[in-house]
Amino acid sequence: MRHDQAAGTRWLLPIFERRVHLALGLLIVTAALFVFWPSRRFGFVYDDFRYVVDNPLLKQGLSWQGIRGAFRLSQEEFWLPAVWLSYMADVQICGLLPQSFHLTNILLHSANALVLFLVLADVTGAPVRSALATALFAVHPLRVESVAWITERKDVLSTLFLLLAIGAYVKYARTRLRRWFAAVVALFAAGLMAKPMLVSLPLLLLVLDYWPLGRLRENTAQGSAGGREEPWKVLVEKAPLAALSVLVSLLTLAKQRGVIHVEDGPAAILAPLGRAATAYVLYLCDALWPHRLALSFYDRAQAIPIWAEIAAAAALLGACSAVVSVRRRFPYAAAGWAWYVVSLLPVSGIVPVGRHWVADRFTYLPHIGLAVLVVWLGADLAKRLRLARSLAVAVGVVVAVALALLSAEQLRYWRDGVTLLSRTVQLYPRSAEARLLLADAYRQQGDRERAAELYRQTIALDPGLWESHFNLASILKRTGHPQEAVAHLEEALRLDPVQERIRYALADALLEAGRLPEAEARMREFLQGQPDADALPSAYNLLGLSLLWQGEARSAAEAFGSAVRLEPRNGEARYNLAVALGRLGRHDEAIALYREAVELAPNDLRARLNLAENLFHRNRFVEAEAEFGRAAGLAPGSAESHFAQGRILAGRGDAAAAREAYLAGLGARAVYPQIRGALAREVENLPAQNPLSP
Repeated sequence: MRHDQAAGTRWLLPIFERRVHLALGLLIVTAALFVFWPSRRFGFVYDDFRYVVDNPLLKQGLSWQGIRGAFRLSQEEFWLPAVWLSYMADVQICGLLPQSFHLTNILLHSANALVLFLVLADVTGAPVRSALATALFAVHPLRVESVAWITERKDVLSTLFLLLAIGAYVKYARTRLRRWFAAVVALFAAGLMAKPMLVSLPLLLLVLDYWPLGRLRENTAQGSAGGREEPWKVLVEKAPLAALSVLVSLLTLAKQRGVIHVEDGPAAILAPLGRAATAYVLYLCDALWPHRLALSFYDRAQAIPIWAEIAAAAALLGACSAVVSVRRRFPYAAAGWAWYVVSLLPVSGIVPVGRHWVADRFTYLPHIGLAVLVVWLGADLAKRLRLARSLAVAVGVVVAVALALLSAEQLRYWRDGVTLLSRTVQLYPRSAEARLLLADAYRQQGDRERAAELYRQTIALDPGLWESHFNLASILKRTGHPQEAVAHLEEALRLDPVQERIRYALADALLEAGRLPEAEARMREFLQGQPDADALPSAYNLLGLSLLWQGEARSAAEAFGSAVRLEPRNGEARYNLAVALGRLGRHDEAIALYREAVELAPNDLRARLNLAENLFHRNRFVEAEAEFGRAAGLAPGSAESHFAQGRILAGRGDAAAAREAYLAGLGARAVYPQIRGALAREVENLPAQNPLSP
């Protein structure tokens, strides 16, 4: 009778399990949303300006031009088309509002937590353990950098593709249906287009084959795919995935060439190994005791004490040995630790990819393995101690709540760039790079005085950071100190001779400082270096200005013409071309360009004045007087207005009144060579350089 009752109610078990999974999944998603929801109100910080705000790909949202550009290999230091497309979708929906980008990151992270839980619960048959492991991953303070930083969309997006690929792989392992493996390949390719760190997936799938799938072990675990298989078959089936990994790895390394410094000699092997061992131990310590977290700024040139590298290597080898020794009794420990080691390998520092070798964001994927290891090991320990299951679960919940509270505390530092970098400088006051980033944050907020002070402090701490000199020079130029800006740009160029933007900025500062032949020479150097096509119109325009101000109007016109041909809608270059043509006496061509300018911008005072001047030189006095009159009405009382009135009066033959108008213009602006020239030529009948010059 009892057997019949059990058989009659057995069909309810799948429904009950689905409801338990659904309830636990919703609880995990709610926890992730609760912790990170405040970040939806945050602004842009640090690299967000380069990746999002100033990224020309995103200006029009999801456009064909933007989509084509997203797949260009020249975009940024990494190939991330999936990330650019996701940003474009945000812009398409909400524009360049930081809130929409933050909300997408939050939702992607919550989706990752849900998918991770569902996959873990399905493949292990342990929903409660899976829920606790997922919770530890989802609310850990080390997740803050990946979720609250818009630039790190690549973490949350790539991991979603990876987890979906793993879910498809579990289906394939159970059914051997090719369509599931095709889904694995497609999702893996999409993930690689979001972050190349995912190249470790083929090895991670081998880890899953060991546990919990049990395809590479004699003793299968609950939820396994059906027992041991021939190892060579398991390896061969990963070949398409391995090919994708190799391809993306080579592409990433090729794009990183010239970005980072690679050591020579024995250091080429020993230094990366020392960095990698140190990184593994640092991440493990931060996972167990997350404190003093800040924006990562450890670069590859940073020296590590040899004793620290030796200690880290010994600790890492000891942990690996311990895991190997208990792999038969605790296969999950071997799998969790292998997941941590393998997934962290691409960013551990062994292979020099990117500038930084330690960053909180690098733990996003690796800590899944650690979370599984800790929870399963804790559950086994509770069994051995004969603790009540409810008590063990309660301990796990308390740990998750504590981590969530720490995350909430860490999250508040990410609300804006100044707050974030101030915290970083507070924790690491001797870090020149942290101080440099804080200066950048103040500059982005418009506080040039505070930014300049911090740049000078950064230079005092580390004179070798070219960015400090470059950014300080930008402020000095804008605040009227071009000579000092030139000195800092020359130092920046000495520190990094391959940075073309330094060469361009130096030419611009030399032009501002009045050192015209040097500005011309520097800009010709810049153009000879075959810069990016987008920089060519501005470069030719600047070259033209240096030539025009040296009196070489013909060469200047050629340079301005090149800028206009490259970018027909470049209003600055068209205006300058008109100025050069006017000086060459080609007034009809200049008039046509000036008319286009005033049609596009009717309130452009200088374009209207120059249009009137060229009309005057072509003896079209009625039209010239009308344009001078319109110019005078644009800025009453200004030097330009007085100049226009003087030209009108001089054209009518009223020299006395014209003289008064010109003198009034000099009173409004003492340094105005056009007024001095007109006063001398038309009224006083004197050379243009006369005692009226201040």
